[in-house]
Amino acid sequence: MRLRPLTWTRRTLARLTRPRPTVSIPPDGSEGSAADGRALRVFFVPGLDRCNYRCPYCITGPDHDRRRAWEPGPFHRIIDRLVALPASIEALELGVGGEPLLSSDILDGVRRLALSRNIDAVNLVTNLSPPLAALEDWLGDLPAAKLGFACTYHPSDAGDLGAFVAKVRALGSLGPGVVAGCVAYPPNLPLVGELRAAAEAAGLPLFVNAFVGEYGGRSYPAAYTEAERAFLRPLVYAEHDWEYLFTPRTTRGEPCGAGCSAVMIGPNGDCFRCTYEYNRGLAPLGNLLRDGGLRLFDRYLPCPAEHCFCTAETTSTARFEARYRRAGHFRLYVPRDRAGAVAEAPR
Repeated sequence: MRLRPLTWTRRTLARLTRPRPTVSIPPDGSEGSAADGRALRVFFVPGLDRCNYRCPYCITGPDHDRRRAWEPGPFHRIIDRLVALPASIEALELGVGGEPLLSSDILDGVRRLALSRNIDAVNLVTNLSPPLAALEDWLGDLPAAKLGFACTYHPSDAGDLGAFVAKVRALGSLGPGVVAGCVAYPPNLPLVGELRAAAEAAGLPLFVNAFVGEYGGRSYPAAYTEAERAFLRPLVYAEHDWEYLFTPRTTRGEPCGAGCSAVMIGPNGDCFRCTYEYNRGLAPLGNLLRDGGLRLFDRYLPCPAEHCFCTAETTSTARFEARYRRAGHFRLYVPRDRAGAVAEAPR
């Protein structure tokens, strides 16, 4: 038999050199975070792809089938585990590839999460296309202040910008936290400025996402021109977002709480430090459905990625925590002054 030489790829080395998680959060509360008191942030991707919009810059790709069937069983079982954990979840964001407000299963899961005593905030990214009256009925007796909506304006499908901003403001008047948002897709840059002005007039914070992908044969966000950067910089919510999403700042080796104070959960219950490790097929920290609880690291570890573009995860870095304080919901945070006090939120 002829032996093949061993090839050491970056992925192989990552599997071999990554430390093993040392802290357990069991489902029965016998040990783990119930003892160490850590508050967690959870980024949960249930795998729903259904969407009524066809945005050319969608992270799932323009040709992705957004009508494929989704089996909600694992989603509901993961919710069962999350609400039973003997740990405080500071914020949980549902990062679906489609529109969450179109799914009765997602809405039911959000209701259960919002009513759970161990979860302080639940966040959704939405195009806000459902009628506001339907959302008002759904909110009903929910603790609306625990809910956060990142409402993204997609000009190819959403229609009038002013009507969209008015709808975001109306949703906020019902009690939940709201943020208006958009993607800095190269052909749409003038609309980013218009949305900023309209949001400012309505008293709404604006979150601008960098476009990550190919357009016109160029790779973004690196391909933004100096003129485009000069236009966008005043529109971006915070210095942190500019550095990590638009510059972009390298994160490799930077101390990060992913896997320690934050965790990403995939559609089948697999738990990862972050979406970088999930997308590259690295071994999970464990599985919430199989294990019942969570397995985490006892310290911050160096980031393995050259760049991190996930808005729910760049805020896990030690650099972020030294400069900002979270305001419950993932996309709302305020800068600290040099003494560590909280300053006024940027607009």
